[in-house]
Amino acid sequence: MAGLGTSKGPLYVGFDLGTTNSAASVFDGHEVKVVRNSAGGALTPSVVRIDGKGRTTIGQRALRFADKDPANTHREFKRLMGTAQTLAFPDAGVSKSPQELGAMVLGALRKDIEDVIGVLPERAVISVPALFELPQSSATSEAAKLAGFEQVELLQEPIASALAAGWSDNDPGAWLVYDLGGGTFDVSLLETRDGLLRVVAHDGDNFLGGRDFDRALMAWALDQIDARGQTIDRSKDAGELGRLRLAAEQAKIELSRANEVELLLDEPLVLGGQEYEVDLQLDRNILDQVCMPLVDRTLTVCERLLRSQGMRPDQLSRVVLVGGPSVMPMVRHKVAESLATDIAEGFDPMTLVAQGASLYAATAGLDGRPAASKPKSDPDAAKLWCQFPPVTADINPHVVGKVEGGAVAIASIQLDRVDSSGTATWHSPVAEVDAEGAFVLDTELVPHKVNRFLIAAKDEAGKAVATDPAEITVVHGVTIGDPPLSRSIGVA
Repeated sequence: MAGLGTSKGPLYVGFDLGTTNSAASVFDGHEVKVVRNSAGGALTPSVVRIDGKGRTTIGQRALRFADKDPANTHREFKRLMGTAQTLAFPDAGVSKSPQELGAMVLGALRKDIEDVIGVLPERAVISVPALFELPQSSATSEAAKLAGFEQVELLQEPIASALAAGWSDNDPGAWLVYDLGGGTFDVSLLETRDGLLRVVAHDGDNFLGGRDFDRALMAWALDQIDARGQTIDRSKDAGELGRLRLAAEQAKIELSRANEVELLLDEPLVLGGQEYEVDLQLDRNILDQVCMPLVDRTLTVCERLLRSQGMRPDQLSRVVLVGGPSVMPMVRHKVAESLATDIAEGFDPMTLVAQGASLYAATAGLDGRPAASKPKSDPDAAKLWCQFPPVTADINPHVVGKVEGGAVAIASIQLDRVDSSGTATWHSPVAEVDAEGAFVLDTELVPHKVNRFLIAAKDEAGKAVATDPAEITVVHGVTIGDPPLSRSIGVA
């Protein structure tokens, strides 16, 4: 990621704060990158553990204790955002709110960006489910503030997904974003027209996700043990059942690539003082049968959404799948079959939301770099007023401006488009400044990129004159229509 976040250009940061896993992405105006954590992974488990000595672990390290020490290890707290519920860590004698735990995960992702890029971001975009109401959204903003961010904007997850999937495609049409996450299911109908991307409607279930698939598979495993004549008391020993659920989750993931796996526990399952060996053969057919009712529930929501808009599935131009469970072959097949629409290919469903969030940060002009790392303006520079579209589907938008002050009169202005290294790649025609100080500049944008233009002004003698601003940025891509949840937070 060399070059990202340097003083030569902006750094746009996006986060997917997920129920099960979270991810961070950065965009420098030219390339989107998913930031890997200290363990080398693109995903950070949304898990927090606080031990008896008050030590906090987050992510993959905390996940290792989910079955060994469930009382002091918490996950899926995103489902509780916006509620008054707190989660106890009894060994440490403390309780934390869901937003405090969310802040810990965001803080870990923020630190990953600093470790990889060398910049600790202060501004970012964070995605939230489409069905989040004001309390959940406000709790997410609070989590960001606790994590040390000066300013954040919230963006609905389907908008983020569609923006990432459609950044380089301005073709008109209706989209369906099918987002099956770890704890929630969202489906959104979007429309692209004349370079404008907007959410038409959305539906979903805040309590249906990949964890429900894991629980269904765990219940199947317990049924197999019952079938041996070994009756199990399923109401006790949450820690042991947690071990089985993790094994079920791992088997589910492996079946996305293999046709048959073992659902195996190295040590016997101990429930109600009784030991049970768990060594079960599991194939895709069994997995499909167990999970089909849950997939059918998601499709019922999809069909309900389309009916509410008077649409048929064959009117969709594409379906974008998001979330870990959507990787399951059965899910992909059932969605394509039920909606009679091709699945958009070539996208990582696990990181698409984070990538879209970083792209949206660019369209919002939300540079994540600390103020100290940004170039300082010249106090003696000529003051310019410039009007231009910050985001546009037009390749050749105009910049209209006026010189509003300065010690030296400006006679002409030109724009120099520069790449990520600061090298000029295109020069606009020279525009003369009239007697009123007004000027009009032509531009030429690189498609689907953030285009950075340095302002080159000269006086009557042809000598360079410093200006404020010294540069402008124009994003070529789809524009978000009526951006939802564009709420900012600030630290006074």
